[in-house]
Amino acid sequence: MKKLIILLFVSFNSFGQNPKSSTLFRYEDKMNILETKGWVKTIREDIEDIERDIKENRYLLQRIEKNAQDIEAFKLYETQNINIHLKLDTRNGNVYMVQRKTNETESMEVLINKIPVFMLWSTEEVENYDESKNVIGRYKLYPTQNMWTFLMQDVIYGKTYQVQWSFDIDNRIVFLIDSDYF
Repeated sequence: MKKLIILLFVSFNSFGQNPKSSTLFRYEDKMNILETKGWVKTIREDIEDIERDIKENRYLLQRIEKNAQDIEAFKLYETQNINIHLKLDTRNGNVYMVQRKTNETESMEVLINKIPVFMLWSTEEVENYDESKNVIGRYKLYPTQNMWTFLMQDVIYGKTYQVQWSFDIDNRIVFLIDSDYF
């Protein structure tokens, strides 16, 4: 009879116990929660790293796309004369008059600038001139309504030049449009 009572007591205690209220189960549950929180934290950090990489890659892609648009060290610009083009070295602002061969004329290429454009700046600016800024796309030419005249823009320093081409060597000139003049 004693064996039956002990067996019934053990059976009732085993089946009547709620496993969630067990100390052992609560400890394991807490450990699982802590491990899950750790994984969540790790995943959040990974997501932040990925978002930071995406942002950096977008920035780099934008720079690459911008540079891809302006990869030409030299550009040809039409003039109103069908036989003459202006060739611009987009790195240093040298402008050449290019004449194609016709029945009456020979082909030629002549530098319009008598001196480098940065030499037209103030003495202090010339002394502080940084050649590393001579990057592709730095200078751009824009036609005017005068067929002999173009404007050239330095897109880094913001300086503007007047470029005048001519068949007469004495009338070929590039000069700085001085903003302090007005």
